[in-house]
Amino acid sequence: GRLETVKNNIVTAVKSGVHVEVTNLVVTSLNDDLSEFSEMVDWLADLSDRVPLHISRYFPRYLESAPPTDPAVIDRFVVTASKRLKFVYPGNVASSQDTLCPVCKSVLVKRHNYEVLLNYHGTTCQCGEKLPFIDANTWSAKERNA
Repeated sequence: GRLETVKNNIVTAVKSGVHVEVTNLVVTSLNDDLSEFSEMVDWLADLSDRVPLHISRYFPRYLESAPPTDPAVIDRFVVTASKRLKFVYPGNVASSQDTLCPVCKSVLVKRHNYEVLLNYHGTTCQCGEKLPFIDANTWSAKERNA
């Protein structure tokens, strides 16, 4: 697809109140430039600093030859993005992928491998911070069973 089309769809969804999360797969020598990444983070933060950003490490698979992304690159990207965005998560790395409250730093979602433990109720943290989560209690029965 085209980048502008993707960006326009993100803008439309966020401005319409739709829950949006963005994933950036960091591929060695393709999109691992920190200055370009910073531009993307600035664009996203200007739209909303509450859109969760997942920064995922690349591993080569069938017909792909770029080396795996260095975990240090993911760490740098997480530090950079965290300066502008409230919810930033590394992916495909050994470091913590837990969701923390941006205010009190309590663990809201604990992740280990593919196991997920929710440690919050509704859409507000114990400290009062509003969270960008969808409250499962507001889902219709049809959505819950989909």
